[in-house]
Amino acid sequence: MGNERFWEYLIHKLEEYYPTRNYNRVIESAPTASDYYPSVVYRLESILRDYINLILEDEASTIRDELRKVEGFIKNIKERKIKISARYRAIADKDVTLKEMNNKLTTEIKPLIDKLESLIIELKKKQAQDKKDKKQQNQKDNNA
Repeated sequence: MGNERFWEYLIHKLEEYYPTRNYNRVIESAPTASDYYPSVVYRLESILRDYINLILEDEASTIRDELRKVEGFIKNIKERKIKISARYRAIADKDVTLKEMNNKLTTEIKPLIDKLESLIIELKKKQAQDKKDKKQQNQKDNNA
């Protein structure tokens, strides 16, 4: 018996003894929300990432140099990361282009964001009610 026939036999036996399988471990059933963003959001995110990386590039280089020459040990890594992040945030917050973009997006998109938030609240209420109704129906079915 060759390898291929032996493999076919094993598969046959597995199917015979275990006719069903749970593929939730290998196939993700929950969607990744970012995979379904509108295309303009992808483009905006990409352009923002590139722009922010460019304006932070000099500071990142400085921080790399600082971290390359640390004497002794950093006693609190988390605290150092927070301080580094604050340095980056200060640069981003001072950037005129990002300020303009934030103001424009806030005024232009805020109504859409508010609408989405309202829809989320409505959908959550509806899903909660549907769950409650389904649970009650299951209890009725079990009692019958």
